[in-house]
Amino acid sequence: MNKTRARGPVSGLLGEELFRVLVDNSPRPLLIANKNAEIEYVNAAWEKQFGYELREVRGKNPRIVQSGETPREVYNKMWKTLNEGKIFQSDEVIDRRKSGTVFNVLTTIFPVRSGGEVHFVQVLDDITERKRVEKLRKLFLRTAAHDIRSPLQILRLMSESIFASADKTETVHDMQEEISRIDHLTRKLLDTSVFESGTMHLNTGNVDLATLITHAIRAFAAKRRNITFLHAGAVTVHGDPDRISEVITNLIENAIKYSPKKTRITVSVRRKGNRVVTSVRDKGNGIARKEQKKIFEPNYRATSAGAVAGSGLGLYIVKEILRAHHGKISVDSQVGKGSTFSFTLPVGRSS
Repeated sequence: MNKTRARGPVSGLLGEELFRVLVDNSPRPLLIANKNAEIEYVNAAWEKQFGYELREVRGKNPRIVQSGETPREVYNKMWKTLNEGKIFQSDEVIDRRKSGTVFNVLTTIFPVRSGGEVHFVQVLDDITERKRVEKLRKLFLRTAAHDIRSPLQILRLMSESIFASADKTETVHDMQEEISRIDHLTRKLLDTSVFESGTMHLNTGNVDLATLITHAIRAFAAKRRNITFLHAGAVTVHGDPDRISEVITNLIENAIKYSPKKTRITVSVRRKGNRVVTSVRDKGNGIARKEQKKIFEPNYRATSAGAVAGSGLGLYIVKEILRAHHGKISVDSQVGKGSTFSFTLPVGRSS
């Protein structure tokens, strides 16, 4: 930055030395504009934050750093507040540096009157990281609710199965496993580092995938009996059994939701090199091609969902769980003919 900073009109309001101490040495970015919304002065911290030198912005409108992403109503409220002689503050501003990068800003602007003139002083704070954590926290809370709902749904179905099952011992055993899974999930969800770091913690090991799938299908037996599982014996993958169960449960539950009751759902497992591919096929409404990539985004629900209740998070959670396992998910679907969701997991490791 240019160390020679020419004296601006505002510096005349204070002694030069005091002005420099109060403004230039402030660790927070600071901008001063006149009543015509022309920049009169910016301090060194502002130059460092935005990448502009004072000589490049003096006399220009502060919109030079606007990103175009700030809601228009924020600026409308700003001028209304300042015209009333009040202090304006907002954390909804998104500004743009000279380099082109955008960042979230907490901005405070207050009018200063001196010698019959009005000047506006703006103090800024970069809150990009805070906004990122807030976004993750909100998504985390919604994801937490969804994670807990999944095993609770299984428990409800199992309780229905108890009254129809000849072998109640097996069903009760399955319920005990689901209760244990809720306990494990709750412990994970209470770990704030999950959303602060944006990472998912896994307790990995070799897992019998066929057993997890059989367990999930048995849980849905009271709701849907025409589910076929095609596999050749035990299939071992490497991963977190709780999270893999969540993937399986989500996909089977979706297949049940979006396909007619009398149609068959098929779950199949096959090995492909060092990966295991699991597919869940239904004969439901299908998903339009233009929507097939969007359905894995948070809060997105395909138009084919119709009036079926849902949070719009299930497939997003599935994708994130598989990504944490270095796996992938894909969909092959035709409108009116059904969908096949396939996901990969690494083969179990040799001991």
